Amino acid sequence: MPIQRRSISAFINSRFFVALFATLTIAFGGLWMAHTQMNRIPDLWEHVYRVSGIVNGDIVARPVDSISGYHRDAQYNYGGKVDWQWIELSTQHNDPSFDAGVVNLDSITANDSTGADVPYNNTAVYSPVSYVPQIIGFGVGKALNLNAATTYYLTEGIMLLVYAALTACGIAALQRWRLPTALLLLSPPVIYHFSFAISADSLTQGLIILFSCLLMRAASCPPQWLDYAIIGSIGILIALTKFAFMPLIFIPAALLIVHKSTSRQERLTVAASIALSFAAVFAWLKMTAAFVSNPASVSPAEVHARTSGLLHDPRPAINALWYSFSHLQGHFRSPLMLLAIWLFFGLVLLAILGNAIVKPRHWRESLFWLIVFIMAMGTILATYLAIMWLQGTPSSMSGVYTPQLRYFVPLFPMMLLAGLENGARLLGKRRSARAVTACS
Repeated sequence: MPIQRRSISAFINSRFFVALFATLTIAFGGLWMAHTQMNRIPDLWEHVYRVSGIVNGDIVARPVDSISGYHRDAQYNYGGKVDWQWIELSTQHNDPSFDAGVVNLDSITANDSTGADVPYNNTAVYSPVSYVPQIIGFGVGKALNLNAATTYYLTEGIMLLVYAALTACGIAALQRWRLPTALLLLSPPVIYHFSFAISADSLTQGLIILFSCLLMRAASCPPQWLDYAIIGSIGILIALTKFAFMPLIFIPAALLIVHKSTSRQERLTVAASIALSFAAVFAWLKMTAAFVSNPASVSPAEVHARTSGLLHDPRPAINALWYSFSHLQGHFRSPLMLLAIWLFFGLVLLAILGNAIVKPRHWRESLFWLIVFIMAMGTILATYLAIMWLQGTPSSMSGVYTPQLRYFVPLFPMMLLAGLENGARLLGKRRSARAVTACS
């Protein structure tokens, strides 16, 4: 290997590269944060209301009488007490064409000098875990009597630091593919909005990126009990931040296939993480079963009918999914963007299957990556069904309302690593000496 190439490789595999990546994440994220208007983040004000409600003690949403453009039927509305400064800020930056969730001031009936009850069904479905960095920001702002705008940017700054820490830890965990992964994470589609936004998507994306990188390391280097415990714990947090990503919790079990000489403690750790994930998610779903996320579009009775229909007559759901997939339905600047995503996922699958066919002796690794791919696609299916079709698509609409880039982006690093690893093995490229010795 030429000296210059060796030097570049050494830098990429050094701590300085990780530090540079973290610095660039904060810098690029900060630039996007400064550039992004308050009313240009999806469902922003409902997320803001949700965080304020949690800080005020409304951990689980309760019935409220007020309405918004998004939640137009008061009899189905759930929310909590939101500070007046957040209500005023949302009113000042209200853009109904982008986010119709700002509360109608004339509809407010329950209020006092500090705040009022407002609806936010669509974000009340998320557990407080989804908003830990934002809760800290809002709590600090309230304790210091900061105004809403200052607290808003303080909270975005805290989220950006948490996101940078999570993704930098992910890059540090990788023995291979650091540079392409870092470039992907710094690209606008990934870092824009959800490296800093007050949203349940932000922490979810950061956790999934870290989870993906740790899985890549664990697939290459035999993990210890602590590694399984860390990966399992992050999987539980992912399930609690966004339930649609719950299928990812099964991937650590696939590591037991790759590394057949695992201990009983390691197997019990994986099983416990899956069990705890299910228990925590189902407990939260039971606590929030009284309401649906978008009752103005899909009533609670309709949600119940669709849920029951998945068992005895799934044809409406299948037809809706097929229509959405075949028509490239979604909220994208161009349908070609969604087509490019599906082609990217298809290429990853081809690499996995090609590697399995050409190198059948490595069936354990191939099976692991196939399970990774299936679970990733399972999260997309869960998103289409549970988030968009069951509770968001009116009966009068064909297909599914409405796929967005933010539902796919958290899976990009996982799919990139799967594609690169299997593509390299398919082409006969061996792991570097550093990657092998780093496992020891």
